[in-house]
Amino acid sequence: MQPPEIQACLRHPDEAPRLMALAELTPQEVDPGPYAADVSASVEHPSESVRKAAVYVLGRIGAPAVPALTRAVQPDQPPIVRTFAAQALGQVGPPAAPAAMELCRAMTDPDETLRFHGSFALGKIGAPSVPWLQRMLQFSDPGVVCAAVNGLGWVGPPAGPAVPQIQTLGASPLVSLRQACAAALVKITQNPAAGLPILQRDLQDPDPEVRKSALDRIGELLTGGQPAVPDVFRLLADPVAAVRGAAAITLAKVQADPNVAVPHITRLLYDPETIARANAIMALTGYGPAARGALPALHPIQQDPDPRLAAMAQTAVARIAGAPPGAAV
Repeated sequence: MQPPEIQACLRHPDEAPRLMALAELTPQEVDPGPYAADVSASVEHPSESVRKAAVYVLGRIGAPAVPALTRAVQPDQPPIVRTFAAQALGQVGPPAAPAAMELCRAMTDPDETLRFHGSFALGKIGAPSVPWLQRMLQFSDPGVVCAAVNGLGWVGPPAGPAVPQIQTLGASPLVSLRQACAAALVKITQNPAAGLPILQRDLQDPDPEVRKSALDRIGELLTGGQPAVPDVFRLLADPVAAVRGAAAITLAKVQADPNVAVPHITRLLYDPETIARANAIMALTGYGPAARGALPALHPIQQDPDPRLAAMAQTAVARIAGAPPGAAV
């Protein structure tokens, strides 16, 4: 399709021609910039499919598309369009600062996916988002507050002015909020002692969901979670399979010493529960060549009756052995 045809289709009132034109603008080798005005107008098209496709292209256009993406994240848009727009604004990063207010509104939506992407986008925008996110900490809805704390954590050190508020909220009896505050404090202060002890205490909670969520939060800290490694090791023997598997993933994320961690994770490959075995495979894949000691245990799983486990094992073996997926190793 030639440029005049693309432009004509973008201005066509019907769904099909617009979708065809937007499809022409999605490949990475195509520059959609010259069509920014017409793509932006598609955000108002009656078709949800057209709006979604337009938002994707606007994300490729980047900073010049921020006004249209801001329009696309507003509450009168369909939830999926708002979610796509929030994702795109996060990809734009700091130049998307003018969208901060609308992203905050997205964080108040009952749709958890939209709420997540709104807070994540604000985190990617960085320092300009901090005053907005601090205001959201005053909401009564704990889900909104938790999303704001997450956003501040993703901002990192520039969110330092919010630390006193987050410390206060960290005393919450609500597990999700307490753990979000702990993780955010570590990310913002770059000091594991600022929040990691809260998560380590939750690793001993009688509720397996609390233990698992604490593991997930520790994993988010990457190397900042390393002081918790001894506690995480203990949960490889947890009575609940999902917790055992989450412990394996966490060890890989925090980059626990592979000489110690890989043998322990490898034992989970013989676990009777599929979720524990699957997570162990993913953790070993994350270690890459440092997990070569697990190859003898992984090789038979490539023929496992469970096709998902077999495929995961094939990917793991290729990654660990340093071979292209599908190659004989």
